[in-house]
Amino acid sequence: MAQGIQIFNDKGELIFDLNNRTTYVLGTGNTGSGDGSLADSRIRAGSTWVALTSSSGDCIAPRFTATNGKLSWSYTTQTPLYGSKTDRTFIYGVY
Repeated sequence: MAQGIQIFNDKGELIFDLNNRTTYVLGTGNTGSGDGSLADSRIRAGSTWVALTSSSGDCIAPRFTATNGKLSWSYTTQTPLYGSKTDRTFIYGVY
């Protein structure tokens, strides 16, 4: 029996599969309180993961995207019903 973890999006599409790959932690970052990005030549589109490690009360999680060599994050443009855009520490890597 295979062991590992798989994550699917709300459409049922596989977006993360750790059944046959090794993960590597590349570094950490901080979102600040707005949209941003960081450059790391080891980032590859389609195989980058991000884990938020800190929060402060009710806060909004940004959406992360990865392209070759760049990790970007953005917050929703709509005014939230609750929460705020606060500094979030994260760990990122590739698999």
